[in-house]
Amino acid sequence: KDNLINAMSQPKSEIIDRIKEIKKVLGSGKEIEVKAAFIMMTKKYGTNFKFEGKEYSGAKIPGIDISYFTKLLFFLGNKDWECQPLVYDNQLQNVHCALLKDSGIGVQSLFDIHSFKMDSSTISCRISLRNGDLAKPVDFYIDFIKRVKSLSESIELSGDCEFQGKAGRLEEIMFGKELSRKRIDNDPRTNPRAFVKNYLGLTEYDDDQNDQNDREGEISTTNEMP
Repeated sequence: KDNLINAMSQPKSEIIDRIKEIKKVLGSGKEIEVKAAFIMMTKKYGTNFKFEGKEYSGAKIPGIDISYFTKLLFFLGNKDWECQPLVYDNQLQNVHCALLKDSGIGVQSLFDIHSFKMDSSTISCRISLRNGDLAKPVDFYIDFIKRVKSLSESIELSGDCEFQGKAGRLEEIMFGKELSRKRIDNDPRTNPRAFVKNYLGLTEYDDDQNDQNDREGEISTTNEMP
């Protein structure tokens, strides 16, 4: 796909250099450091900008957006950090919506819902951040991290993620399993993907439905980062 072609067309040495810069900015994992690293990954390479009084330079990798670069932040992070980076892809953005709704926050004003016709009987939905002044994507990301961390500390889990601890393990569970007509565990009581979408009132799933769309695409944001 175009995103993969764009990413792979970059010289390997340049990509490695950008990731090293991100790792350096992440520092000791303070919230402000994670925010700065996140914003760097959204800014064109070489673009200078100020954040919280400090100078930074964009480190965006063409073709790599929030859904994927937060995976890089996750693996560059540490479970003992004050602000431990987590993955924030399409599925976990849905989870974030559910957590916000559970807190009594009206998600319709914060997120757009996109519908896709998958076949004659199935509508597949994806949630994306709403562009505008309600909040910046980096603020959504930090809010998600805080909510998952707090939740992970309040419940018992079957085991920790190897190097990302309880928050990483909880996120792994919440990621769920692909919604496919071949799966027999799409019951909302057993598959978090089905549960979250039913809880948000997006669509109902059964054994005959397919959600290929969850495996595709990136979060689309057009508003300029701070």
